[in-house]
Amino acid sequence: MCQDDSPRADDPCASGVSGDDDAPLCPHCGYDLRGHRAERCSECGHVIDWKALQSSGFPWAHRRRIGRVRAYVTTVWLISILSRKLRYEAARPQRARDGRSFRSITACILAAAFVGVFCVVVGGHGLVLFAIQPEPPIVVGFSVPKWWTDLAVPWSAGATIPGVLPGALTLLAVHLCSAHRRLFRHKGASPGHWQRADAVASYSIAPLVWLWPALIAAAYVVYEQVWGALWYESTDAPPRGIGAAGAMGTLWAAWVIAIWSARARRAGWGSALLALPSVVILWLFGVVVCLGILPWCVGFVWIVIDSFR
Repeated sequence: MCQDDSPRADDPCASGVSGDDDAPLCPHCGYDLRGHRAERCSECGHVIDWKALQSSGFPWAHRRRIGRVRAYVTTVWLISILSRKLRYEAARPQRARDGRSFRSITACILAAAFVGVFCVVVGGHGLVLFAIQPEPPIVVGFSVPKWWTDLAVPWSAGATIPGVLPGALTLLAVHLCSAHRRLFRHKGASPGHWQRADAVASYSIAPLVWLWPALIAAAYVVYEQVWGALWYESTDAPPRGIGAAGAMGTLWAAWVIAIWSARARRAGWGSALLALPSVVILWLFGVVVCLGILPWCVGFVWIVIDSFR
């Protein structure tokens, strides 16, 4: 809900004066337009297109008219730059089906990126990269503890089964595109607001498409640095610039989602700042479960089954 009772045109997370979830808002300043039928907003003077306020402003919602590729690319760009044009979309009609289709396409793109980078990483050596070596490797001057090696055996057994890691990466992509949706809702919201918030949550994942450079950087670091340190006792430090760029890209995507969650709940910057660590924690949880626990469980089951042969 709003943090105060006055419209704040300078706050991209504010909504105006209304606490009514279904109230129309000025697309420029977020002023409550209930009972207002003039051609201009009485707060900022912006010309009001009343017909446009009855439909979504996300280009993807108009993909049949402007083309799917153009609509998708434009939507990704406008959301990624936190465009002022879309600032108050949570107060405009949104179709849940449009949001779901946008989320599905983004998840497919992200999954293809994950699996593609995985194929590049294992292309030269195969799944043997994930196999536990007979002797504990030396990582930059110190030995890996025996208990760690024993704990890693089930994970290694699962990771070396063809299809397990690509499947886990696909599930991770789905998780990254869906886990944050709970942050867009608040108690007491009207059914119409819940539907709009869910659609906005689906659109807010657009910056994840830009993780391709970060994924390429991660593939390079893993292939040249991490595996080199584990198996070849390489002590070369990974390039800091590549890792920093990937981290900044991921953090920006999380920040965009946090901003949109605040907009959907008609809250301010404080709410966005609080939502940011929640997004990161949800993503890290998905990484641990999909890439850690899931292969470990599969490997453990495989070891148990193999022991009866």
